[in-house]
Amino acid sequence: MDLNAASLATLNVAITTAFNTSLTGYNSFHQQLAMRVSSTGSGNTYPKLDDIPKMREWIGSRVVNRLDTNAFTLLNRKFENTLAVPVDAIEDDEYGIYGNIAASFGQTSAELPDDLLIEQIEKGFTTTHFDGQNFFDTDHPVDDENGTEVSVSNLIAGANAAWYIMDLSNPIKPFIFQDRTPGMITPKTNMSDDNVAYEDEFHWLAKRRCAVGFGAYQMAFASKAALTVANFETASAAMNSMIGPMGRKIRRGRLTLVVGTSNHAAAKKILKAEQLEGGGSNTNFDDMDLLHINTLS
Repeated sequence: MDLNAASLATLNVAITTAFNTSLTGYNSFHQQLAMRVSSTGSGNTYPKLDDIPKMREWIGSRVVNRLDTNAFTLLNRKFENTLAVPVDAIEDDEYGIYGNIAASFGQTSAELPDDLLIEQIEKGFTTTHFDGQNFFDTDHPVDDENGTEVSVSNLIAGANAAWYIMDLSNPIKPFIFQDRTPGMITPKTNMSDDNVAYEDEFHWLAKRRCAVGFGAYQMAFASKAALTVANFETASAAMNSMIGPMGRKIRRGRLTLVVGTSNHAAAKKILKAEQLEGGGSNTNFDDMDLLHINTLS
């Protein structure tokens, strides 16, 4: 391949197209678990996501419910990936494989929100949220209908691999995906670029800015007890009876059981088997959706 402006422009188009095709074609699961929020700065500040009370009958004057608009801030993070290709490989027409590598680069950029979401879910047992409690905790403070503080739990402790029941039907979801700069790739293939002049390499630079944070803890329940029928039914009942501010009962849509690979077989027996192994109907059959995430611990 002759290394001239036209041939390098063609190469850059091929690499960029492969990157963008993988970036936009990836089937991501974070869109189910996290609400997408655009960001135009270094980060976003959020209100308390449990401050919305239920509707009341309008008798007399309105009752104004003011949100705590500075409950927490989620800062964007910056990520990069760099592909180096020897100039000799391009000159000798040995660059075919690098299109596939560029496509893989695009997929890693597309997978980044999923990776960050897994990281955030697993941090939920040890990381505090806006109420001062860990995101998954047995002691979230909430005022009941009489204004008395009570504790709300979204956790069953244990020593097993965690599994989760989530309400993904609500506009407010358990997690936030904050998108600042979509994935992009920039070529450094000018013959005068330092990487070409000194390293004899062409570089393609991938970059993305985004963040994942906690949303509303009331939309997720975690358990580290063994995933048995009894423990599943206990967690399901707790999820469905959870209250919000001023004792508001949280209306649930169809729930989703979220599991990693170690709990996948047990989850399928609970939700996908119409008949019990010992005979009789499975009363939990199709009671919830099932989401298996193989990278979840």
